[in-house]
Amino acid sequence: MIVDRKKLYQVFNLGPLEVGQLESLYVDLCDVRGESEPGSVVAYLGDSIRLSDRHTCQLVTGHQGSGKSTEMRRLKKALQQGDERYFAVICDIEGELALDDTDFPDLLLAMVRQLADALHESFAMELKPGYFATRWNELKGLLGSEVGFEKAELTVGLAKIVGVLRSSPDSRKPIRDALEPRVDSLLHAANELFDQAREQLKPFGFKDIVLLVDGTDKLKLGTGNDAGTLPGERLFIRRHDQTSGFACHVCYAIPMALNYSVQNDTLAGLYDQQIPVVPVTKLQDRQAHLIDAAYVKFREMIEKRVVFCGSTMDGVFADEKVVRELIRLSAGQPRELCILIRDCLRADLPIHSATVELVARRATMAFAQWLEAPHWRMIKEYRSGRQPLQESENRDTLRDLIAGRAILHYRNHEQWLAVNPLVGETPEGI
Repeated sequence: MIVDRKKLYQVFNLGPLEVGQLESLYVDLCDVRGESEPGSVVAYLGDSIRLSDRHTCQLVTGHQGSGKSTEMRRLKKALQQGDERYFAVICDIEGELALDDTDFPDLLLAMVRQLADALHESFAMELKPGYFATRWNELKGLLGSEVGFEKAELTVGLAKIVGVLRSSPDSRKPIRDALEPRVDSLLHAANELFDQAREQLKPFGFKDIVLLVDGTDKLKLGTGNDAGTLPGERLFIRRHDQTSGFACHVCYAIPMALNYSVQNDTLAGLYDQQIPVVPVTKLQDRQAHLIDAAYVKFREMIEKRVVFCGSTMDGVFADEKVVRELIRLSAGQPRELCILIRDCLRADLPIHSATVELVARRATMAFAQWLEAPHWRMIKEYRSGRQPLQESENRDTLRDLIAGRAILHYRNHEQWLAVNPLVGETPEGI
């Protein structure tokens, strides 16, 4: 059988599974992730929305690549089904906002734009720009060109200003300076749009609107006035009243580093919840015993994609040992598994152990480029089997390791941290 390597490469896409792929490619990892909430994160977040008598604002976190984005798309699908249907929209801000310098006005405009786009795409529904048209007319000079609102052109104006905020650091400050004194009015105007949309959605059988904000987990360390702050601290703590002030249900993905900090209790208090974590899948327990059920799930994840391309496992992999080693090196991260297999697909098929070793060596070298002595000292402690206590002097080091996925977050009946198998040997003298 001829293997379509191009199609195979594309099916191991690093992005989340979209709604149309969930039926054919999704593998439920809840049982092997060790999630502590009753049922899955999807059930936890969905029940909070369905059972609440008011609009909810929820947070979810997890390592980049652990499957949060796919779970959000499953939540979207679940909310749009059943007796109580919600119009759920994935608001993906990655690529839309400057992740190293994002503030609430930027986020608000991006969320409203993506809701307006979703309404237009699903029902050819147009929202009236209203208050936003007035603000745009005031900002014409700063935008560099006029944005007209003669017709229902809300998405055009939103796309223009969001694009300027993302791509033009010089324009970002004056635009924010103009918007900031009116930010409460902007939020009020956004909520009027949500009210308008909610009424127009009722004939289609939708009870309410849910915005699932993805990409906010990738926010970078603060710059400018926020230099030295944790990623997401300004948005989700200092501007909590605004990020939680939308007249609809909202769920944000937040950076793992923010949740894994002294601000964890503050977040839990502000949002009335312990932040659910989408943990990395446990391929082995804390005593390093292999968990066969987890390997079976990850093998199923691979095989579904291979079969989807019209190929067979023995046509892509030289033997089962190769498959097992790729799963082990992924450390239970679906995205990392896709990265490893994609890198292997650049060589001849079937994939042999030598190719896996070469790909793993490159990944190990990438870790070595940024790890410093304090990181290695902490890695050494975790490798010894200890779970060192967090202290003020090592908290930043641990956050670096978690953000860079050199240390991974797992759960059994308790949470625990372990070294990524792609991290190399501890240098001499550490």
